[in-house]
Amino acid sequence: MVLLFILASSVVLQFAASYAAFRLIKLTSARIALIAIGASMVLLAIPRLVILYRIFSQAPGALPDLTVEVVVFAISVLMVVALISIGPHIQPSDLATQALRESEEKFRRLSEIAFDGIAVTENGHFVEVSPQFAKLFGYRQKELVGMSVVEFLVPEVRDEVTKKADSGYDQPYETICMRKDGSTFPVEVCGKDFNFQGMKRRVTAIRDVTERVRMNEELSASEELYRTLMGTSPDAVTMTDLYGNITQVSQRTLELHGFESEEKIIGLNAVELIAEEDHDRAMANMQKTLEEGSVSHVEYTLIRRDGSNFFGELNAALVKDGNGEPKAFIATTRDVTERKRMEEALRENESRYRSLFEDSAISLWEEDWSRVKQYFDEVRATGVTDFRAHFDGSPEALTECMGRIRILDINKATLELHAAEDKQELLAGLDHVLPEEALEAFREELIAVTEGQPDFECETVHLTVTGEKKNVFLRLHIPPGYEDSLAKVFVSMIDITNRVQAEHALRESETRYSTLFHQSNDPIFIHDPEGNIVDVNQKALDLLGYARSEVRSLTIADLHPQEAREKSKWAFETIMHDGFVDFEIDFIKKDGQVFQAEVSSNLIDLGDTSVIQGVVRDITERKKTMNEIQRLKEFTESILESMSEGVVVDDAEGNFRFVNQAAAGLLGYEPEEILGQHWTNFFPPDQHAIVHAANERRRRGESDRYEVELMRKDGTRFPVLISGTPRNLGADLKGTMAVFMDITSRQQREREQGAIVTVSTALRSAADREEMLPIILDQLLDLLEAKGAAIVLCDQKTNESVAELARGVWEGWSGERLPPGEGISGHVIDSGDLYQTNDVQHDPLFARPDLLGDVQALICAPLIAREETIGALMVGRNTTFEGGEIRILTAIADMAANALHRTALMETLEQRVLERTRELEEANEMLMELDKLKSDFVSNVSHELRTPITNIMLYLNLMDRKEKKEERSRYMQILRAESARLAHLIEDLLTLSKLERDKTPHGLEPHVLDALIAEILTAHQARAKDKSIAMRHELNPEIPPVSISWDQMVQVFTNLVSNALAYTYSGGHVTISSNLSEGANKRHVAIHVQNSAPPIPPEDLPHIFERFYRGKVGRESNEPGTGLGLSICKEIVQLHQGRIEVKSDEDQGTIFTVYLPITSMEA
Repeated sequence: MVLLFILASSVVLQFAASYAAFRLIKLTSARIALIAIGASMVLLAIPRLVILYRIFSQAPGALPDLTVEVVVFAISVLMVVALISIGPHIQPSDLATQALRESEEKFRRLSEIAFDGIAVTENGHFVEVSPQFAKLFGYRQKELVGMSVVEFLVPEVRDEVTKKADSGYDQPYETICMRKDGSTFPVEVCGKDFNFQGMKRRVTAIRDVTERVRMNEELSASEELYRTLMGTSPDAVTMTDLYGNITQVSQRTLELHGFESEEKIIGLNAVELIAEEDHDRAMANMQKTLEEGSVSHVEYTLIRRDGSNFFGELNAALVKDGNGEPKAFIATTRDVTERKRMEEALRENESRYRSLFEDSAISLWEEDWSRVKQYFDEVRATGVTDFRAHFDGSPEALTECMGRIRILDINKATLELHAAEDKQELLAGLDHVLPEEALEAFREELIAVTEGQPDFECETVHLTVTGEKKNVFLRLHIPPGYEDSLAKVFVSMIDITNRVQAEHALRESETRYSTLFHQSNDPIFIHDPEGNIVDVNQKALDLLGYARSEVRSLTIADLHPQEAREKSKWAFETIMHDGFVDFEIDFIKKDGQVFQAEVSSNLIDLGDTSVIQGVVRDITERKKTMNEIQRLKEFTESILESMSEGVVVDDAEGNFRFVNQAAAGLLGYEPEEILGQHWTNFFPPDQHAIVHAANERRRRGESDRYEVELMRKDGTRFPVLISGTPRNLGADLKGTMAVFMDITSRQQREREQGAIVTVSTALRSAADREEMLPIILDQLLDLLEAKGAAIVLCDQKTNESVAELARGVWEGWSGERLPPGEGISGHVIDSGDLYQTNDVQHDPLFARPDLLGDVQALICAPLIAREETIGALMVGRNTTFEGGEIRILTAIADMAANALHRTALMETLEQRVLERTRELEEANEMLMELDKLKSDFVSNVSHELRTPITNIMLYLNLMDRKEKKEERSRYMQILRAESARLAHLIEDLLTLSKLERDKTPHGLEPHVLDALIAEILTAHQARAKDKSIAMRHELNPEIPPVSISWDQMVQVFTNLVSNALAYTYSGGHVTISSNLSEGANKRHVAIHVQNSAPPIPPEDLPHIFERFYRGKVGRESNEPGTGLGLSICKEIVQLHQGRIEVKSDEDQGTIFTVYLPITSMEA
């Protein structure tokens, strides 16, 4: 029993020791020992299990020695006790703990200098936040640790933000946050998940975009911003006509040339501001600008108003109008007198080379290597070509070459680097300057010279005269002209001991923060306090165009142009004093390109040394944005100036802020005379109520069209059709954009056509000539506001002129007769020509002045029927007859002649006359309808063009604001979208115009429609997937090929499928199917495009194919559109002798069906 107890206890203890050993493997670095212990315990336990099995199963076998088992049992007990006692004392290695602390320190340093707030969260609670993050929310850093993220979100966005964080969403997005004081503000958020000690954490960067929102509230008129931009430009801006006469200048131009006001300089020729010796060159450059479009960096001697001269650098460009024709020159001028002076000073300083050499902060050596060159030649003469192998095989050759170098001169920095009192001390101890480890670098230096390289650089080690080790960056340069003799060689050295030490310190922690450093979106530079670059991330290399090996040999000063180095020096001093600095400075790339950047630098203490970390942000894009602003501004202005309709923009008070040339011309003003004036100055007082009513509608956000009268500069009135659109900023009305056109001619045509229709209608109601004559005269008296009117007919028997009927003051003429050819009526009947006089009382042709009354003006029109003059129609009044009134009289005379002629025809002809009259009436009505359609079309086009143009002007103004630079990227996207919308509208208008001209489709060929539809669906698959819309194409092999124009039919179904996807909710479906449709006389292929979008309201269905019509669903969906797509579809389908129909209800959604005929050949 004792043996059985010992065996069983040993097995239990051995397995317990094994389990404990394997558990402790994870907690200590002594893994091999623990693995050995665990394995040995298992091996000891296995044979004892076998013995126990035999005892219990009564299997034969030898029993073990009791003494041995007691010893094994004791060993097992000791092992278990030892493992249990050392377990609690095993901790993670100090190295790992130190690494964690250093990694966290690097994270804190980087987050402190970042532009944005940075926070680390775990399970939705803050673990660590940057100072910027705490400041952003009004807390102290310690307060935030442990708080829940949702406490900082406004309630309506909490679910959305939580969902994004839980899903690991890593793209930037915008949301609303809440500060400690309860105030809210918009932010841009970007986060990324990472694992930390087996736990999932999330690092999030937050940027306050309140400024972006505030920009929208500070919008002002485009003209004011443009003038502000021009007035604040650091360069002088001058505009001239094509002959060089100055038309516009900036304030800087006045200051540069010494003028007190624009009036003193406007009108001068620009050449007058250039010194006489540069006149010919200036004229040649003006011609070059006209031919090539621009000149740049041209220097002239310029003249101030007081006669003094200064040097100027000029850039000029040609400004073109909307048709691409040259319009003006625009030039920017910069005073470069100081730069010229500096260039002259630089030339003088070249003579001071020796003093610069002596006082340089870099260690400089001037050496004579001619004897080394002699050694190379001697070795080559022995047949040696591979000097690397030569030096490897003859190490003493290095010492030989070193002894042949003659030191010509060294500077003070060299003495300081080597801690020598004077040159003699250093030169006497040169043998001790180069330690053994420096010989390898010297060997590479010699090999480079033997290979003909004029420059060589490397890092090596020197010793001071006191034996102190110095890490140096060495560069050897052979000046031009000494390549063959090596009689003069320059060697420069920079003490990089601090940098090397800093590199060593950084290398220890590099792996712990490399992700933040190398994956930063901004370039990061790390350098020592002397400016020597220690490290850069890949973004910095990409930005500057250097390789990593190249940039490590540079200093921070080398990355700045000469003129920026003073500012760089100031930044260094500020960092060393304050520990950080934010500033803007110019950088220079490897290829010489200069760009401006924002820099945020921070001093980092690494214990025995310090480094400076700088985060750089390229702001070149800001300059490009300004150029894009100018391009879009010129594009918008060219569109507005090229419009034949008047375009005006006023502010909320009703004062005009923009007026195009057409508007000024219609009103009889120059644009400058109208700007700043109130709209009431251009409307007659009796029209103000109409405009006030329109303004009320615009305050409600409504666009409208209405007719009103304007007043020209000379006081005359004229009618216009105005289309107005409100300019809103949020809920506030900021002004109105209005397009107006003169409708005087249209109204005149309408009056003339109305008069003709009135007379024609009256004549049709007359039964005979006796009823016709009074109708004609009464209508003339009313329409022309005449005092007298008479109809004179030619007596067919006697050829006398007989006054058949007279009205008004001439009523007594009735029945009067005149001999043939006598009087005005006789003259008109004989000649067949209209006669007009403005002084009939003294007109010798008038036969009976006693019958005139007080009439002064008279007009007499012949009555011609079937090319025969049957009489004359006379009208008189006191005022002169205008052109439109003459046309009315002529038209009525033609109708009266025809009417009178018809009454004389046989009864059988009466029906034909009535039909002809009806045709004329219908033609007149059609002309009126066409005229109305034309006006509506122009108005619609103007309205549709105005919307994107208004948005373009709005966002151009916003982008001019310097404080809104963060929003410029989004504004550029909006500008591109509005430009695309404008281009799409113009393309649709051109398509409609082409369809109206075409009578038949071009390129008719038989095609299988399923193939065409499949191609279209493939192109739209990505958009459908993005909206989670299921697209299904039901193929029908029974459908025969149909003769179509492939490109036109692609446009039809592209429009229909695009609309279906645009108005279908996420999760919906779009189905395209086809079938044969049997008609009474012809078979058709019916193609159905069905979607599950909200149904089209019944009131919209009758108008859905009208041009520019957008129904309720389209207006409320915020989907872009011109209202022309379905109209184009209908035109194309009808051109193919087909038709298009639409059905829409709640159950089946919306179905557009296109019917295309099948020809007998296709069938």
